[in-house]
Amino acid sequence: MGFAAAPIRRRVISTMPSPIFNQAIDLDPNQARLYVGRGLAYRDKSNLDQAIADFSKAIKIDAQFGDALVNRCVVYTDKGEAERAIMDCTAAIAIDAKDAVAYNDRGVAEEKNGDTDGALADYAKAIELDPGYRDAYANRAVLYDHKGEKERAIADYRAALARNPSSEDGKDLEVALQRLGAGH
Repeated sequence: MGFAAAPIRRRVISTMPSPIFNQAIDLDPNQARLYVGRGLAYRDKSNLDQAIADFSKAIKIDAQFGDALVNRCVVYTDKGEAERAIMDCTAAIAIDAKDAVAYNDRGVAEEKNGDTDGALADYAKAIELDPGYRDAYANRAVLYDHKGEKERAIADYRAALARNPSSEDGKDLEVALQRLGAGH
């Protein structure tokens, strides 16, 4: 179970299909947000290489566009390229040290790269920056659970569930609590 980047940060909503983004990009090819939107649409379709290409284009247009870096981090994580993901989220944090999503997503990449201490530190920082950030609690809960730290896992599963009980992952959180003997 992972709460990594799903849902991934959507400051730029990708509800439009790729052809709409293609038309918008044809009209204004220097809008980094359009490439991010299309990159999100490609990721939703599991076209990860094209998503990376679009996020990279957005970064080329605007090197300070942290959302493009974070979204590319997520796709690199999806592809199993954790080191590249960590570099992108670290660059996003350098741009905005208060970006809770960047810390959370870097934590996911660090965890996949075997750095559980780094992941825990990043999840904690994400929670410090945004105490309502459900995914950071859920990710930290899963990591504590895997490490056998039952009480910490239960506390974070409960915290995640309390922040959005009707989320898509709400049932998974409840199942995890039940498995640990702490039903909701």
